[in-house]
Amino acid sequence: MVKLSAITIPINFELDIWSAVIVFAILAAIGIAFMFLLSYYLDIKNKQPELDVLRQCRKKPYPPLVVQADGAGQLTFFAGVKEKKSDVAFMKKDSNGMLLDPAILTKKPRNHLVDGKSVYFYGTDTYFPVDLLGSRAVVSLIHQARAEYEVFDWIKDDVVIMELMQKEGDDLLIDCERVLKRFRLDDPIIVLDDDGEQIQRPKVLPSELSYAIEKMKGELKDRRIESGWFSINDGLERLPLGTVAGDIKRALQLEAVATMNDSGEMDKKWIIAATVFAIVAGVLILAYMLINAMG
Repeated sequence: MVKLSAITIPINFELDIWSAVIVFAILAAIGIAFMFLLSYYLDIKNKQPELDVLRQCRKKPYPPLVVQADGAGQLTFFAGVKEKKSDVAFMKKDSNGMLLDPAILTKKPRNHLVDGKSVYFYGTDTYFPVDLLGSRAVVSLIHQARAEYEVFDWIKDDVVIMELMQKEGDDLLIDCERVLKRFRLDDPIIVLDDDGEQIQRPKVLPSELSYAIEKMKGELKDRRIESGWFSINDGLERLPLGTVAGDIKRALQLEAVATMNDSGEMDKKWIIAATVFAIVAGVLILAYMLINAMG
């Protein structure tokens, strides 16, 4: 037997005062940097969650950024991810209502960030995203219509004006008659004349309302969106006016197909599980019979 002798290596570790100060300064700097990074992370996590959402949207599979606004103007940011690729709507985490994927739309919004990241804007009562330029076009159209044509003062609802803008020919005149009957024309509108005297504005006729609608429609390409270079017609072209019904029908069809596929996958899983159970049970029964026969 060979016995190994112990080897002792002397270590002389001495620090002078300046070396100790340098080591302490390095450790303090590391500690301060760690606390700063931790504070920065907690600040983003708790007070600026939108930055975390943007970071998620810029990572694979690069989901779009979804912004939802409620009636009070409060915005909610989250990544537009789905539970399954076949889903027609984004996951409803941190959102209100169903948010349908713009991929099924005939007219898709074209809002994006500087780097090209798609951004979709939804309301709490809308299923489809809204193009910002299209929304500005609607606001500009209503403002200009009410400012230039007094006949629109009889219509209290801006949505009704937009509905009339989509009518043509005899249908427009008939709808103008129906619309004017919906509002109380027996309540006069009081205005001031050039001398500052209050006068009662006469009732508007359906023909006057239809004329104003046709005049506005004929000028859409020449009218500009307020605070912008685009025409109102360009903005309205980005909205799903006239295509919503078809888009909803397509969404329902896709949802039905996805549900059938999910049901078929579930049936296959049950069939596989039942087959495995039958095989295992058969093996156990056969083993039990063999053991009894050998015993």
